[in-house]
Amino acid sequence: AGTPAEADSAAADGGAHAAAPADRPATRTDTIHLEGMPEPIRLTLYRAPAGFPLPFSAYVPEEVAAESTAGGGGAAGADADVGATVRFVAEFGGRRNEDAFVHVYVFPPGTDRNAAVGEARGYKASRGIPVSQGLEPLSDDEATRRMPWALESYSFRYQDGGAWYFGAIGVGEHDGRFFQIVRHYPAEYAEGFGPRATLITRSWRWADGSPLGPAAD
Repeated sequence: AGTPAEADSAAADGGAHAAAPADRPATRTDTIHLEGMPEPIRLTLYRAPAGFPLPFSAYVPEEVAAESTAGGGGAAGADADVGATVRFVAEFGGRRNEDAFVHVYVFPPGTDRNAAVGEARGYKASRGIPVSQGLEPLSDDEATRRMPWALESYSFRYQDGGAWYFGAIGVGEHDGRFFQIVRHYPAEYAEGFGPRATLITRSWRWADGSPLGPAAD
């Protein structure tokens, strides 16, 4: 299996110039690389639920479940009046793993960049990550590979109960609102979940058809 960083960068481009959300097909096939070998993978179009403050659509790989939850959901459990969050959770082989996910959260109206970044930096505390194993800013190369859309992004790794966990968190802005996306998975999921998470964000389109961020295309 590759390293977490390699797994994060292993997905194919995912159709950088996809059609506007209203015209996107319900399913499609793409390719990810597992242990250096290309593997076809089936994708299903997901649309954010009605009332989500920043409507979007994205293609979700097989063995990943998409779901929305009402209220709350910031990195450190902030009081959210945004109505919903969205999560994409691994269900490899039909077995759900709550520790392997992509979590999307839109900050309340009026939240500025400093507050959004501060909330993201609080993620380690909300997960019980030791300070010594906390967030580190992504290098320019890592940010380009893993979270090219983010205004600011951080990686983390920590050990809990003998198991290692990896991930990254980024803060972005769209239509005057700040949002954050967290990628989190156990070490043994790096090879399978990292590329799938990348496909989700690379296939992301806002309601106006634009990609997740200015560099995501």
